Amino acid sequence: MKDVVAKRLAEHSLQLALAHQSPKTGCVQFDDRISILHQWLFALACCKSKKKDLILEASARIDRLLLWQNEQGGFPRYLHEYPHSHCLISCLKIFFCLVQIKHLLKGVLQKQRLDPWIAAAEALEGYLTCHLSSPLHQLWFACVKSYQTKQPLSASFLQEVRSTTFFSPKEWGEHCCFLQSVPTLLPELAAQVRALYHPRFGYVGPMEKVSFIEGRQELNHLDLFFGGLPQESNHPLVLEGALALPCSFSARNPLSNLGMWQMEEKECYAKVYKRGILHVFGEETAWMFSCEGLQCRGEGLEVPVRLNEEKSSVVAEIFWTYHKATQILVEGKPASLFHLGDRVEVICPDFSFEMVWKLCEGEGDFTGHFRRGARLSEESKMRGPDHVAMIRALRYNEGTKLFVSLRFS
Repeated sequence: MKDVVAKRLAEHSLQLALAHQSPKTGCVQFDDRISILHQWLFALACCKSKKKDLILEASARIDRLLLWQNEQGGFPRYLHEYPHSHCLISCLKIFFCLVQIKHLLKGVLQKQRLDPWIAAAEALEGYLTCHLSSPLHQLWFACVKSYQTKQPLSASFLQEVRSTTFFSPKEWGEHCCFLQSVPTLLPELAAQVRALYHPRFGYVGPMEKVSFIEGRQELNHLDLFFGGLPQESNHPLVLEGALALPCSFSARNPLSNLGMWQMEEKECYAKVYKRGILHVFGEETAWMFSCEGLQCRGEGLEVPVRLNEEKSSVVAEIFWTYHKATQILVEGKPASLFHLGDRVEVICPDFSFEMVWKLCEGEGDFTGHFRRGARLSEESKMRGPDHVAMIRALRYNEGTKLFVSLRFS
């Protein structure tokens, strides 16, 4: 059963490639540009189908793709960039494609048919050896070469793998993409990812470098490997599902421990990280509650009042995905300002919450207001993709602490 996910991802990758195959060029295209990597992924998906006509299509496509390999051994990111090679990570994935294709078709095609491909793989390997300067990229390259030669990684590389950590789903996803080629590392990798990925909510780890597109996390490799078939089936990243190997990450099981603070009234959960950022994850949205030094306490959060150097009067901010149907009520009436002790209700399309801010230590004057804005790491073409609730300090004594009770429904 361990190859079921890899097989389904390869099939999904093939379907997407066929749907975006240009009738004019015969290439897989999502816009006016022709990505060389996308063509290699198409060829790999064809080979994994094990169908004669598709394998013949892949072999003819590979022959044409080799014409775009430059003298140094690399490939351009897009066809119009030839002969320059600008993206080393794309070349590394092409090398992974070539290695897998060689394993898949060895014994299926005659040796002389594979010889030009093997020579191209060797030239690309030499190019990557000379040009990969990032220690992380070198580590991923070593993993692919280990899969190619069936030789175990050295002790130094294994130690480096175990000490590597990331702060975004994109980085973790790329990491999983290459480390799946080293079976001995899979149990440790799965254990790490189980604390970062939820089968329904997606990535739930530290959000310091997370890309949001109009309030939703951008599709990443973790969604492919651990979330099954992605809902955004038209996303170009789905093509990279063809890279999945028959391995068992076993991270798709429901998590038994969802973090520090479980919301029982609705299927969402919250997690607090060291840097004082609380994230609440729901079916269609991800929240971010940001303030330095916050602590979970009972049914809410204890918020130390500390001035932010960039926003001198802002104590805390809550971000959640903007929706025109969202209602914000203060003591049961629409309002844009609120004060300590006011009952604030925020009614969203997917779930709602209620909050009440109180002074628990010290003294001071505080006010809150709502506006449109963008959470940290938000990437969106629209202006103000989030709702923001801001708490400002007008005056306060040293050691003052606020408490906010949060109830989700």
